[in-house]
Amino acid sequence: MKFSDIPTSIKMTVASVAVIMTTLTFLFSTFQTDVEAAEYQEKNTREIVRFRVQDLEKQIRELEYKMEFTAPPPKEKAWMEKNIKKLEEDIEKIEEGKA
Repeated sequence: MKFSDIPTSIKMTVASVAVIMTTLTFLFSTFQTDVEAAEYQEKNTREIVRFRVQDLEKQIRELEYKMEFTAPPPKEKAWMEKNIKKLEEDIEKIEEGKA
């Protein structure tokens, strides 16, 4: 049986099915890629938030250490306490997603 012996309607049907399957495959792979990209972005955002919080907590610990072991003058101690409070508020904002 030669290709030319196959009726044109069958050739067109097979070609149409092939095009439809190719299109569906493309759309599905694009959708999967978008889903994976969204998951990756969400994971990266969580990691960035975690690193930002860790950095702020480190700054708080450093200030608390300085206050405890260096006996700073009253003005500097007040500034440190104010800064610690601000850093704690920043952590809360980050964890709430506002910053």
